[in-house]
Amino acid sequence: MVGKHLSAFDVYIANSVSKLLFAFRGSFSDSLTERIIGISESLHGDVEDSGAVNRKVSFLLVECFQNILKHRETSRANTQFADDGMFCYQAGEGAYYINSLNIVKVEIQDQLSKAVDFINAMNAEELRAYHKQQLQDNVFNEKGGAGLGLIELARKSGQKLKYRFDPISDDFAYFQNQVCFLTNCPAPHNHMDSTSELYQRMSNDNILLLYKGDFTQRSILPLLQIVQSDLAVDDIAHAKRVAHTLIEMLQNISRHSLETGQSRHGVFLVSRLNNSLRIETGNLIPKASTKELRNKLDYILSLDETGLKQLHSARFVESLSLPDKSRAGLGLIQVARAAMSKLNYSFIELDKDTTFFSLTVDV
Repeated sequence: MVGKHLSAFDVYIANSVSKLLFAFRGSFSDSLTERIIGISESLHGDVEDSGAVNRKVSFLLVECFQNILKHRETSRANTQFADDGMFCYQAGEGAYYINSLNIVKVEIQDQLSKAVDFINAMNAEELRAYHKQQLQDNVFNEKGGAGLGLIELARKSGQKLKYRFDPISDDFAYFQNQVCFLTNCPAPHNHMDSTSELYQRMSNDNILLLYKGDFTQRSILPLLQIVQSDLAVDDIAHAKRVAHTLIEMLQNISRHSLETGQSRHGVFLVSRLNNSLRIETGNLIPKASTKELRNKLDYILSLDETGLKQLHSARFVESLSLPDKSRAGLGLIQVARAAMSKLNYSFIELDKDTTFFSLTVDV
């Protein structure tokens, strides 16, 4: 797939066994932690003792993100970098994985390595004793011992911390860290290579946010907040147009995606263009509904601005008498009216009953 832009379908196929994949590339801030926790909480309802799982995973998410904020080199402080790195969270196959990739100065590489190696050499009892000691002393020791954050990651996850450094220049390197929490998996997988590859693909295509998972109202809200608050849409009119388009496209998945096991799964990507954001969604639909949807899209694409406005008015009047307002087809028309260029769509047949539908809009 070299030279090909990462698409919603690529993400869907490559992560077919994952319940959730969330990746954010850009400028890291404290507010992003809360949004990611909001997305992760929608997963835990079908897990035995979900409250305990939720608390541990939420704790790990916060600690991992604080670890980035502590050691990172920011793109604001150093303009040679296009972003601060990437934060990636995925769940599936009885495990939760948190992979962070951020820029650090080479001069602290040895210190970080010693800190993680020191913690990984301990068993659970030794970690507990060392944690107690650090709470009392709250200092680094000459053996390369770590602060409380890394100790807590090892204790709460119950797994060894994985890490590596990938050089950028003589002065900087990417520091990647993986933390996992197992619920029903005999051994953790190593996602460090795939995380590095995903970061490179997202950088090449200037993708800022990627999400694959269930599109319930509970997960839609934090996604909207991330785009509105963390992707820096400065112009008020543009921000409103982006927000309105996002709501329509995300709710389109929530309402119309093929339901599998009481979930409506889909894929959502946001990329930055010169003066706009590119939003792409993808989801499963019944193959039998493909022709009707294609005809509806082709008709919308055939209309100019005036025609779209007239169609929207007519559909709105019709919707007043419909018990199910979502059947009026207003969403796609509103997306087309907000777009800076023509909508782009595709249908990919998966089997005799199912089609993957993707929709792309620049706004």
